[in-house]
Amino acid sequence: MTMRKIILLPVLALFLSAALLTSRPARAVQGAMMTGRNLALLCSNTEKADNQFACQSYIAGIIDYHNLIRSLRAAPSVDFCLPRELTMGQIRLIVYNYILRHSEHQDFIAAPGVAMALYSAYPCKKAKR
Repeated sequence: MTMRKIILLPVLALFLSAALLTSRPARAVQGAMMTGRNLALLCSNTEKADNQFACQSYIAGIIDYHNLIRSLRAAPSVDFCLPRELTMGQIRLIVYNYILRHSEHQDFIAAPGVAMALYSAYPCKKAKR
């Protein structure tokens, strides 16, 4: 088994698990560790350093995972490209404002909301042929 296949197997298992989770009734999602609403609450409370750190860490994890998928040449359908000069504070505000404006993300797992927020703000440019 090649190294690429070894790395790709857990990634495929994760996507399969996510697909199974999203095919269940909405009640099944209530067990989510982080909903959009919970993330928005964390991101809104900047007076507590722990909340801001937790918010930005969650978002950073989504970005890191997105970059991992792209590095495996398995580009996700919601492909965002963040400018290098963007700070985590700016990213936090983008995600927070997006979740507030799109209430459909509030009672669901937060990860897709983060990806959609970043995609809507910074979609990747399509390569010219």
